[in-house]
Amino acid sequence: MAISIGASVKDNITASKGSSTMRQTKQYILAMVAFPLLSLLFLSSCAKREQVDQSEKLHTLFDEYWEFQLESSPTLATSIGDKRFDSLLSDISPEGREKRRLATRNFLNRLKAIDRNSLNDTDKASSDILDIELTRSIEGNKFKNYTMPISQQNGPQLSLANLTRTITWQTEQDYENFLLRMRAFPKLVNQTMENMREGMELGLVSAKINIEPVIPQIESFAVKNVTKSPLYQPIKDNKANLSDDAIKRLASEYKVAIQEKVIPALIKLKLFLRDEYLPVCRDDFGVWALPDGKERYAYLIKFHTTLPLTPEEITAMGMKDLERIGVEMDAIMKKVNWDKSLAEFFEFLHTDKQFYYTDKDSLLEGYRTILDSVKLRVPQIFGILPQADCEVDEMPAYQAKNAPTAYYNSPAEDGSRPGRFTANTYNLKARPKYEMEALTYHEAIPGHHLQIAIQQELKGLPTFRNHSWFTAYGEGWALYSERLPKEIGFYQDPYSDFGRLIYDAWRACRLVVDCGLHYYQWDRQKAIDFMKARFGGTDLNIESEVDRYIAWPGQALGYKIGQLKILELRQRAKDALGDKFKLSDFHDQILNQGSLPLPALEKKIDEWIAAN
Repeated sequence: MAISIGASVKDNITASKGSSTMRQTKQYILAMVAFPLLSLLFLSSCAKREQVDQSEKLHTLFDEYWEFQLESSPTLATSIGDKRFDSLLSDISPEGREKRRLATRNFLNRLKAIDRNSLNDTDKASSDILDIELTRSIEGNKFKNYTMPISQQNGPQLSLANLTRTITWQTEQDYENFLLRMRAFPKLVNQTMENMREGMELGLVSAKINIEPVIPQIESFAVKNVTKSPLYQPIKDNKANLSDDAIKRLASEYKVAIQEKVIPALIKLKLFLRDEYLPVCRDDFGVWALPDGKERYAYLIKFHTTLPLTPEEITAMGMKDLERIGVEMDAIMKKVNWDKSLAEFFEFLHTDKQFYYTDKDSLLEGYRTILDSVKLRVPQIFGILPQADCEVDEMPAYQAKNAPTAYYNSPAEDGSRPGRFTANTYNLKARPKYEMEALTYHEAIPGHHLQIAIQQELKGLPTFRNHSWFTAYGEGWALYSERLPKEIGFYQDPYSDFGRLIYDAWRACRLVVDCGLHYYQWDRQKAIDFMKARFGGTDLNIESEVDRYIAWPGQALGYKIGQLKILELRQRAKDALGDKFKLSDFHDQILNQGSLPLPALEKKIDEWIAAN
């Protein structure tokens, strides 16, 4: 029994040891297997944490960048309905410019420090867009554009009055804030003159043709009866329905501010331009005449087209498109039984009374009729539509003589102001009926209003992207939109359809004329003659447009180049998708991420095609 018991115990001990060894072995094996898994989980957790950290850093940067944009450009904030800076004007002093330069560099350095590979696709796209905005701002600093801030199109002589049409007059504080802006206006004028004097020392001065019209613009504001000033108009309108006592007090303070602050500052600016600046302005029209002209124009081409194009390539694109448009013009002339030359047809359009209104109210009502009609039908070719409405209003008289036929202003984000298609009623003989459809579709619906209002209302984007602007995208979309209503039954009048071609040829001419003025050293008359022979605009419009290209080099290139890219992408999608192609889906893809550089837009559409 003892032996038996002893043997049993020994066997049990041996078995126990074996069992322990097996458990240890199993535990070791499990540990060896589990460790890499745990390590992967840990690394995955770290990677996710890092992704979250990088994303949070990026979105903090987005928010701070946009806030800085609003702080440094108070009128931008006003234009979108953000009233926090409504009492301020921009600081364009050397100190103010240096603050913006350092901030821009700091934002870019912070952006570069974020690991792009750890971001999701949406954040990558937003990061890339911010990179482009910051980089081109830094690259543009070397051209010192602040030294040439005035032309017949822009400058302090217009900006203050324009604000009266941008502000949503809702409370007494809105009137108080604008009063503070008027009182600050002399400081802005002094800073403007200081910057222009720096330009005079560096040889960076405007063309005379763009400064001479500014003198009468200023004189039109220097009224003896200040109640006739556009700056006093908010008091007359009293859109906020303020009490009699409040309006009486504000009326008195507005009169003093206009008479003692604004008008003396404008007269000072006028004397500076007339006696100091104009005598040293350029007789030559193009930027080629500036010390850095060639490099400056190359920068402006890339800025406005987002593509690495040369002037030679751009000119060839314009000439090729003019040939195509010429064939379409011939077809419409045959349709209306015109058997004379194109030049004679242009003359007929310019002189026949049937094509012109005789009073401005009829012109404005004509635009409203077109706009109301297209509003009803655009849902046929769009999935996404904005909530903000668009209305027609009249361009103020102080702008009209030197302004384009119309322009668009975006709605306020809070819905307090609709989008506005602002029509020029100056010289009705230069506003033909046959151009009205194309113009309405470009500036309002489905053009600028649809694109910009949709962009402002997009969710899930950093706020700066709700307001980003790339010329080739925005103006390209608007030009593409001029023909689009033809596909849903508009342009029934062949003369209006010819007007559409006039506008298309106008933008093709721009490619040639802009390069002609700023690269090939054309003079102003050569540019005017080229346009007169090829697109049929009225003399006033052609001359105004050429002067605009002189003042704003490169901007005119974005329209046609953007339109051609959108048409190219549409055809590519249609060829690839066949029966699955739906026009409303294509339009939504163009518009559902806001304004994009053309290479980014092309990538987006290619990915959409591949996914379908």
